[in-house]
Amino acid sequence: MDLGIRDKVAIVGGASGGIGSAIAHELGREGAHLVLWARKGEPLEQAASKIVESTGADVLTVTGDIREGADLENIVSAGMNRFGRVDILVNNDGAPRLGPLL
Repeated sequence: MDLGIRDKVAIVGGASGGIGSAIAHELGREGAHLVLWARKGEPLEQAASKIVESTGADVLTVTGDIREGADLENIVSAGMNRFGRVDILVNNDGAPRLGPLL
């Protein structure tokens, strides 16, 4: 399948396993550059290694918790510093903040 995202930059949250990892894998297979984030570094690095090995994608990993504003800024800044832009956001995280979103 060609999604037309070759060389696009995607930030994928919750990418250390499950749905986030599967989405990142497919985006990598389609030729996207990936900024993967999760709260725990070791599982994230393992998932990233598998994605790189099977797709050859250019992958940057960033640990962070979306419940923390500074972490969100760091995730986006890391992607911007490495790739110069962000085209796609997959906001997949298993620990949303309780309460209003805005």
